[in-house]
Amino acid sequence: MADTAWVALITAGSTLSASAITSLFAHLAVKRQTASQEEIQKEQFRDTRGERSRALRREAYAGVLNCHSRVEREFRTLWEDVPCCEADESAQLSAVKTAIHELQEKIFLAELEGPADIVVYTSRMMQLETQLMSDFYEVLARNCASEFPANHFDDGSKVLDAEFARLDVRTDFTREARVILGGVL
Repeated sequence: MADTAWVALITAGSTLSASAITSLFAHLAVKRQTASQEEIQKEQFRDTRGERSRALRREAYAGVLNCHSRVEREFRTLWEDVPCCEADESAQLSAVKTAIHELQEKIFLAELEGPADIVVYTSRMMQLETQLMSDFYEVLARNCASEFPANHFDDGSKVLDAEFARLDVRTDFTREARVILGGVL
C-alpha cells in the first residue's frame, strides 16, 4: 500500500506541476496577445486620427481656395461693371468686403488645422487682398477727384496685375497644401 501511496503522490505532484506550467504558458500567451491587440488598436487609432486630420485640413484648404476665387470674381465685377462714381456706395463693394471677410474666416480655419507652414501662404493671400483693396480705393479717389471723372474704371492694368498676383498666391498656396496633404488636394 505504501507503494500505491507514493505513486498517487507522485502522480498528483506531476499533475499539479504540469497544470502550473500550462497555466504559466497560457498566461504568457494571453499577455502577449493582449499587448499585440493593444498595439494594433493604437495603430488603427493613429491611422484614423491621421485620416480625420487630413480630411479636415483638405476641407479647410479647399474652403480657402473657393473663397479666394469668389473674392476674385466679386472684385472683377466691381472693377468692370460698376460705374466709378457709384462704386463707393455700391452693393458690389459690399459683396467684395463680405467675400474678403469670409476669406479671412476660412484662412483662420486653415491656420487652425495647420501645420504652421501654411500660415506663410495664407498671410500672403490676405496681404495681397488688403493691398488690392487699398489700390482700389486709390484709383477710386483719383477718378472721383479728377475734373472729368470716368464713368468706369479706366485703369485696366490694375485688374490684370491683380489677377496675375492672385494666380501666383493661389498657386503657391495650392502647392504647399498638396505637400502637407501628401500630394492630393
